[in-house]
Amino acid sequence: MIDSKSCTGVALISAALAADMGAQHITISSPDTDVLVLLVHHYSAFHAVEVFFLTGHEGKHSSLTRFIPVHLLHKEPQQSSIIIMLSVYCLSGCDTVISFRGHGKSECGSLDSLRAEKAEKKVAAKRLPPTENSLHLHVLRTALMMM
Repeated sequence: MIDSKSCTGVALISAALAADMGAQHITISSPDTDVLVLLVHHYSAFHAVEVFFLTGHEGKHSSLTRFIPVHLLHKEPQQSSIIIMLSVYCLSGCDTVISFRGHGKSECGSLDSLRAEKAEKKVAAKRLPPTENSLHLHVLRTALMMM
């Protein structure tokens, strides 16, 4: 079992190396959903029969841990879903994504018009949503992360 509390990249590389050396059953433990998304996305690089993701924690009265079979998740969605999953996750939910001054995942539409509407209501400048240009730069940063 590989524990990825310290570094996700090291855990994934270690798992891939273990599979290359003949490990047929791999379990990666992490409380972080980023690891699960990366495992599903890069599953084809693992040459193991089964890859599991162990997540959760022990509760006071019950266990909240669970094993998620990545090898089965990889088979479920269509291949097109797997291809876009990483980019969607990088844009919307991975740990390196921060909200734009309090405006995050739930607000859509024209950012410039939303910004103007909130500015007319005298919303503090630091609470305004991002401009279209700052969103564009965020998308470029996300694309760089995926390279």
